[in-house]
Amino acid sequence: MIKSCDRLLHQEFELRPLERSDAEGMFAIMSDKEAMKYWSTEPQTSMSQTLETMKKYIEDDSQVSTSSWAIQLPKQDRRFVGWITFFGFKKGICELGYALNREFWGQKIMTKALTLATNDAFERYKIHRMEAQLHPDNVASKNVLLKLGFAVEGYQRLNFYRSGRFEDTLLMAKLRLPHDSL
Repeated sequence: MIKSCDRLLHQEFELRPLERSDAEGMFAIMSDKEAMKYWSTEPQTSMSQTLETMKKYIEDDSQVSTSSWAIQLPKQDRRFVGWITFFGFKKGICELGYALNREFWGQKIMTKALTLATNDAFERYKIHRMEAQLHPDNVASKNVLLKLGFAVEGYQRLNFYRSGRFEDTLLMAKLRLPHDSL
């Protein structure tokens, strides 16, 4: 059974459960054409779309098929700046998704947040394999995953549909072998 996430603290941010009050911050990301450039969906154009997306994350989290973290800045600001989601749990395997407000790109926040969250997920959920799919042109995301110890395992041709056409993805994964320690 997937346990819902608690809070994980870092000196630069806090990871906490995603909440409905994060909708405005999530919409800021999901409506940003540049931030959504490599996503499998189009940028959102209304808050109602974001609320539907958020509802899915939160409801799925309560039904233990996903675990979603909000990335929030420290106490003085308490600003929602992104999220991390683990989903597709099956027999020690899960998938990883994440997004960060463009204002915070290049500050290593996502690298640090993913390090904290993936280490926790490997331990909490007894994961032995974590996968991520990303657009081949998303070099920044690929580099973040490489820093975390993910390896490129394959190039999947024309496996998702967006903007009226099929596009490719890279499959990256990280393994936790029995002798590995976090």
